[in-house]
Amino acid sequence: GFLESAREETRDTIHALRNDFPGIPVVATGCMVEGFRDEIERSGAKAVAGTRDMMLTASRVNNAAPRRADPSIRLVTTAIPFAYLKIAEGCNRQCSFCIIPKLRGRQHSRAIDSLVKEAENLVSMGFHELVVVAQDLTAYGKDIGTDLTALLRALEGVKGLKWLRMMYLHPAGVTDDLLELVANSKRILPYFDIPLQHVSDQVLRAMRRGTRVSLIRGLFYKILEKIPSAVFRTTLITGFPGETAAESEELIDFIREQPGMLGGVFGYSAEPLSSSYRLSGRVAPAVIEQRQLAVTRALERRADQMLQGFVGRKIPAVIYERVGNTWKGRAWFQAPEGIDGELVIEGYRGDASGFREVEVKKIRNYTVYARIIR
Repeated sequence: GFLESAREETRDTIHALRNDFPGIPVVATGCMVEGFRDEIERSGAKAVAGTRDMMLTASRVNNAAPRRADPSIRLVTTAIPFAYLKIAEGCNRQCSFCIIPKLRGRQHSRAIDSLVKEAENLVSMGFHELVVVAQDLTAYGKDIGTDLTALLRALEGVKGLKWLRMMYLHPAGVTDDLLELVANSKRILPYFDIPLQHVSDQVLRAMRRGTRVSLIRGLFYKILEKIPSAVFRTTLITGFPGETAAESEELIDFIREQPGMLGGVFGYSAEPLSSSYRLSGRVAPAVIEQRQLAVTRALERRADQMLQGFVGRKIPAVIYERVGNTWKGRAWFQAPEGIDGELVIEGYRGDASGFREVEVKKIRNYTVYARIIR
């Protein structure tokens, strides 16, 4: 429900399901239900639950008496070896381009005991990498009297867990305690997914991000000082209302200055429910597309330079799929679902699956080619 392009994909999916399975009801749930129920129902689906009452979905579909499920027991839609661990729902920030607080409400953190129980269940099922997610990961626990560092310490104690990966860290919320924990941990990956959105102070103010470029630069310096092996991923927005050509170039200059990072660039989407929708200085769609392409190319070049630095090094990896004589997986610095590329082991005839040490032979188009270290 966050972007018009995503809502269009949802509508298309509903139409496709209705055509492929005539006569069978299509049920929709999730954040798009919260703000765009009419669109879903016009597409031909029954909108039964939003994010705030997700646990009621199954009982509503079955026309049974409503009941709440144990949140530590869940349907996992990812494949072994990784699963997402959702630690909070909603967001208290008021970024002007974002409608998530309108769709999902204020932040509600889950209790540490509940999350540890779910993590233990997932690991016992074979999910040995947990990706810890929330709309604002660094704000976890502020509503229940705890914090992200305390949660991660508790999760580190889950027997059999191999990797903990953090995603969606707000730059203003990364603390010294968190960095100290990651620096000394054998399970928390030094993978810092920090959506910056922009680095121009003027644009950041208009976005209501609560950060300045000086804070961002200082944070990157501090992370690398404490954790030299850290790898960064970010997301950026170009074409925000009022953004000048010079401010778009600031993004490119910032990327060139960094030791390297993975990431993606979105062209600004004017969402009617967002406060930025009312801002003047709209950037023409063709200009947004040009700027998005230029920033994307800068990110790709910098990411490739960073990845080339792993050639010849021995690194941890997880391998889980065999295709002929090729094994596929991910290096530790590659998040699931292909967003950072994949790892390939060619010509290995034995069983390579599992968490292994590999030696990187070459990098090509975000793909890491490596050999198994026996």
